[in-house]
Order: sequence, then structure tokens, then C-alpha cells
Amino acid sequence: MFLDIDGNRVFTLSFGKGPRTILAHGGWISNVEDWITTLAPLSTTWRTVTYDHRGAGLTRVPVDRISPQALVDDVFRVMDALDIERCVLAGFSRGTVTALRAVLAQPERFDGLVLMNGCGEVQSPDLPVRPRPAPSTWPGARAPHAWLKDRRSTLDLFGKSFVLLNFSLTNTSSLTATAKQVGVPLEVVNLNEPKVREIYQRDLVLVRPDGHVAWRRPWQSWPWSSWPSRSGKSAGVDRPEHLFRHGVN
Repeated sequence: MFLDIDGNRVFTLSFGKGPRTILAHGGWISNVEDWITTLAPLSTTWRTVTYDHRGAGLTRVPVDRISPQALVDDVFRVMDALDIERCVLAGFSRGTVTALRAVLAQPERFDGLVLMNGCGEVQSPDLPVRPRPAPSTWPGARAPHAWLKDRRSTLDLFGKSFVLLNFSLTNTSSLTATAKQVGVPLEVVNLNEPKVREIYQRDLVLVRPDGHVAWRRPWQSWPWSSWPSRSGKSAGVDRPEHLFRHGVN
């Protein structure tokens, strides 16, 4: 069913009967399907509710109307629309942040809190705001999100192979040849994105398939000619195969 929530049509599932209610909130890009197999057994003795939050699943909302606070407010709007005075609130992944903020805002409306595979970033409103750590491309760190000019995220580039982000737009054909020689899947993405370059901090950033940084380097500062080849002789512009196996600063 669809609920009219703050002028939006919010797709909602409510099933089961019982004296207690559990309301489940999904992650940033998840929908009600993430909760069905969990809530189904509970529905024999509980009233179970889950919904597609703003911008997820069947709940279509303009981007400028999606914010962390709006997601929190919608928790209470859904509860009010379904006449839920109190419930156990559950959150999954990024939804744990929404759940925590809702409980901190109105603790009297919740009997319990279930957090699954989530993250922190939430603290008591009585405490001073902690500074957010700056994004980093230090090898081993997760490659940071940044919006590209074509409205994609940098995170959309990763996952299928090693990805070399080339902000210097320098010819990297010899590097791709080395990757092919040693059997390492490599995609070079040339980016004329000065703002993203500021976030990524280097001209060249190599990202592993799991989204973590393997290596980074300003192009001009890398002593390519000093790297030995398999034969022990200078490799010149040929890149060493262990570049893909060991991240270096």
C-alpha cells in the first residue's frame, strides 16, 4: 500500500498481528525486500511494518526533498499514519543512523532498538559535534565518494576490476600493457575533474575491485625507470607487476 507522507507516496508493507509492533527501516539504497524474510516469521506474533524510504524502491521523491532529517521525520509520520504509538525500531545498514536519530529524538515512543550491519555517526544531541574526518586515499583506505560531472559517483566506477583513476590525463598505455602481461584486469578512467582530484589528492590512484586504494602517486614523481623487470634489468617505462599486488604510499 502507499501512504501519503509529507506529500509523498510512500510504499509500505504492514502484516501480522500481535500486541507488539516492529518497524523496520532499510539502508540507503535498499527497499522493503530486505526485510521480508526477517519479518515473515515474526508476523505470527507481531505486527510487522517496513517501508521504502524516500528515494528507495517504489517511493519516488525529488532529490532535493531527501535529507537525513527528512528520513527521521518520516519514521514518526509512518507511525502516526498507521496508528502506531510505540514500537521496536529496527535499522539495517545506513538505516541504523536513521533509527538511532529517531530514538534519540523521541525515546518515549520506542520499546526497543535493533541495529543490523550499521555504522555510527550518531551521538547524543547534548554533546558537541565531532569534526568529520577528511576523506583519504591513503593505500588501504576505502576510496572516497565524489560526484562526477555526469552525475555518477566515483564509487560507481569500482567493483569489476582494478581501476586506475588518471587525473593527469597522461598516457598510461605502458601500464595497461604490464597489467595485461601479468594477468591483472585493469581499467583506466581518465578524469578531467579538478574538484574530484582535490579529494583524491594524487594524479594517479589505483583502486582494487573491493573499492580500497591499492596505490597512489603523482605521475611525475614516480621513478619508473628505476624499477627492475623480471630479468633484473631496468624496466624503463615498463611497470613492475607488483604494483598491482602491493599498495605503496
